[in-house]
Amino acid sequence: VVAGGPTLNETYKEVMKFDHIMTCGSVHDHAIRLGIKPTFHIECDPSWHQVKMYREKPEGTKYLISSRCSKSMYDRLRDREIYLWHMWEAALGKPVYRGEPAFICGATVVLSAIPVALTLGYKHLHFFGFDSSFKSKEQHHAYAQPETAQMLQVRVGDPVNGRLFETTATWAGQVQQFEDMRNHWPFECTVYGDSLTAEVERIRKIEIATKGQVA
Repeated sequence: VVAGGPTLNETYKEVMKFDHIMTCGSVHDHAIRLGIKPTFHIECDPSWHQVKMYREKPEGTKYLISSRCSKSMYDRLRDREIYLWHMWEAALGKPVYRGEPAFICGATVVLSAIPVALTLGYKHLHFFGFDSSFKSKEQHHAYAQPETAQMLQVRVGDPVNGRLFETTATWAGQVQQFEDMRNHWPFECTVYGDSLTAEVERIRKIEIATKGQVA
């Protein structure tokens, strides 16, 4: 599962080792330019300007495009292999899906990729560029993209000596939602790169192992 965090530029060669690759949202063009060949690409951003991220045209990629996306997205991808899926939104209500199932997703496209990947039959997910944190004030994505959200610091683990990460409220929420999914959904995962998400996952695994030893 390939997202657009800055560590992708350090880990992308590892992605090439996998037979099945799902790229997420705005990383589309950058991932392809790095040489990544997506099996799937997933999108759920409803903004019409998201189409600017789709200039590249890889061969054989299946596009998993949410029904909440702008019509302009479908226009941009009209000559590609598109599969429609629904992101359940309480404000819309189930009738809008005309009886078709909808996925309960997180607030971001990477989190939305998780239930879709599980439904496709994948049980161990490997995350690249899933950082939820900045490398620096200038490096918040693996590619040039404006970031206007206010930065904040989050300390992970020990409240005094735990590592500090620069992030945003949205990304901190993304990590919290990810941990909730880890606690309730049946999948294993590996998070690549040095980031807030990776550090939280590392501590989680240590705590589980410690509890197992105590038991």
